[in-house]
Amino acid sequence: MTITEMAEKACATATSKGFVVDPNNLDRLLLLTVGEIIEAHNELRAGRLPIEVYFSEGNKPEGFGVEVADAIIRLAQMAHALDIPLEYLIGLKMAFNDGRPPMHGGKKF
Repeated sequence: MTITEMAEKACATATSKGFVVDPNNLDRLLLLTVGEIIEAHNELRAGRLPIEVYFSEGNKPEGFGVEVADAIIRLAQMAHALDIPLEYLIGLKMAFNDGRPPMHGGKKF
């Protein structure tokens, strides 16, 4: 599945469940994405390994990687709903990053 196909599917699934991207409330969707990253962090704080997947009530998959996937799904949904060419822009940014010097800008990490 390409990034574009994943974004289309994420948007279609979310829309079918009543979750529609509101262009006037993008900050909400971004904060929900941050929430998924926090949930990933909480999995690590609970002592779980990054590759660990477990299932909670209702056979819901849980774990660090699952939460990272949730964040990516939310961003893909938003990108597709806003006609952002995510696959192209990821390629563009990765190509730019390839040409950057090591630890550019004097950053420590």
